[in-house]
Amino acid sequence: MNFHDIINLAGDFDGDGRNEIFEFATGSDPTEIELSSPILISFDQGPKDILFFTLTLILQIGADEIDIELQSSTDLKNWISAESVQYLGRINNGNGTTSAQFRSTSPVSTSASQFIQFIISEKRL
Repeated sequence: MNFHDIINLAGDFDGDGRNEIFEFATGSDPTEIELSSPILISFDQGPKDILFFTLTLILQIGADEIDIELQSSTDLKNWISAESVQYLGRINNGNGTTSAQFRSTSPVSTSASQFIQFIISEKRL
């Protein structure tokens, strides 16, 4: 992987709080501070006005050297592969990025907490 001569994938050259592999995956420049978020959070209305949590992750087209894993947790300590999240597909944004969309499979509840995290890593050869 050689994006803007990145050497330390865990580093944060521009000091914006995003490591280089995240900036590569989302198509941002690791040498410039980025203020906008590549993660969009919303709610999707299902049948009978039931709400579902949705996530959109903006990804660079051609960043094939990375893997993205979704994990979920109810307590922020124990994380598991996010089987409770459904992949909906990608939309080409026309600027070298796509929007990958995900939706929870269970409705939003006022009584239970659910947390989602994206794990971005270099693909193993």
